Amino acid sequence: MWAVQKAYRDFVRFIHVRYDWTEGQETVEKLNMRARGAILAQKAPELSYEVFRTAAKAHEGIDAQPDLKAKKKYAAAHSTFRTDVRDTCTVSYVGQTDWGGMADYINSVYTITDGNLVVEINALPDKFCLSFQMMLSGDRGALDVFCRILKEYGLPFTLTEQMPRYLPDIRLP
Repeated sequence: MWAVQKAYRDFVRFIHVRYDWTEGQETVEKLNMRARGAILAQKAPELSYEVFRTAAKAHEGIDAQPDLKAKKKYAAAHSTFRTDVRDTCTVSYVGQTDWGGMADYINSVYTITDGNLVVEINALPDKFCLSFQMMLSGDRGALDVFCRILKEYGLPFTLTEQMPRYLPDIRLP
């Protein structure tokens, strides 16, 4: 567990659910069943440990490089995301975080993530916050379908206005 004690990076792990275009007319229940199966298979402890070891080894290799140029070259060659499957949509569930005494004062939690279509879920003790992110201008098709399904299942939600996502302009030396 040396890597966890000294870690200053996230150990992000993508779990992929493969759908193909022929499944577009399937029921939500069938699609959920497929997602649950993929998640259960990919979160098996023996696989999770190996993914963690690979990420820790890549982090240690980057840190061992003498300068930024060498670190960037090593990171590009040993990226843990380099061979990842590219999905149409990414679902990110942060989970139930222990907010302690702050929980009573938090109205919403939104994590900035990257992707063409991202559904980010963060849990609070009495509710969860869902951020639906699209890298599209003006096309609300996917969002409208998502809201329609929530309504069909009787799930209450509040839709806020569309907001542009501004990321800081970080430039490495």
